[in-house]
Amino acid sequence: MESLQQISQIKNVVQTNLQALGKLLLDGRKPPPGAYAAFYEIGNTLEKVETCYLLTERLFENAEASIDLMQREASPLPRDWAPREPYLDDVALVIGEERKVSRSMLVDFESLYIFGGILLDQWALVAARVGSVPIESDHPFKQMTSLLESGRGSTLQPVWDEFRESLLWLHFHVRHYRNKFIVHANRPWQRGTTQTLGRIEFRLFTPTPVGWLDEAKVHEEIMSLSSLGAVALPDTSPGELSSLGSRALLTALFENIELIPGQYDRERVAALYAQVGGSTPTFQVVAARLFQFIAKATERLHAIAESQLGEIDLGTPHKTSLELEGSAPAVGESS
Repeated sequence: MESLQQISQIKNVVQTNLQALGKLLLDGRKPPPGAYAAFYEIGNTLEKVETCYLLTERLFENAEASIDLMQREASPLPRDWAPREPYLDDVALVIGEERKVSRSMLVDFESLYIFGGILLDQWALVAARVGSVPIESDHPFKQMTSLLESGRGSTLQPVWDEFRESLLWLHFHVRHYRNKFIVHANRPWQRGTTQTLGRIEFRLFTPTPVGWLDEAKVHEEIMSLSSLGAVALPDTSPGELSSLGSRALLTALFENIELIPGQYDRERVAALYAQVGGSTPTFQVVAARLFQFIAKATERLHAIAESQLGEIDLGTPHKTSLELEGSAPAVGESS
């Protein structure tokens, strides 16, 4: 599990690689002054990198604070504390602080999903410009992933060849989870969080409400995917796979959805997970995979841009300084 220091180092690489790409386009093309889309798109991507890192930093800080509060809550209480007996005043204060910290972490983790999705969309716009791939939808990262998987990504196909698993994991874990469970929730999900006692492994936990689904039917549908277990969980023995309950199996399949080769099977897993819900990876995993992908894939974009620098459309500015000078009224002329 990555530490904050490790994620900070990856974030620095992300920034360096994005800035290097912008410098390559600027120095290599030497365009006249103007508001070129390519540089705004790189700038917007850098801004969202900072936002996602700020959220990650706060999650680490609050997770550490939460561990301390848990220990402070437990230490004054005797083991034989009677049920329904009011808490001691100092314990009640700690519990209040702990709930506030937990709520802050929930908001920051959900925000990491939201701004992580925006970051992926901004990066996809940069990638599309480098590869001269038209992006026509309001969901650039989703469209980019679909284009690359279909083999229609033109000069960007090396990105798919090298980062297929990361593209798919981020699509389903960041975009899909954000859409189904945070932004466009369509049922009264049991929204909560989990944190391992004494550790900073904080997760979002969003199962479907009890009684909402036909449990027998859901069990049958999940178990129909059991053959994918050997693919998605290659290090798990057949005995361990068979001992997994249906909910545990579905969670494991979704956590490793990038290893499932067929798009149809991935969509089946994702659709079932969207019905049933469950636990997310830890925030460290989400942040690390997000930054690692942007860092490495941007380095690949740099190499692609170098090979076809003259063909990249920087995005025609609405006005350049020369156009503004040319449209200025002459002295004594009415504007």
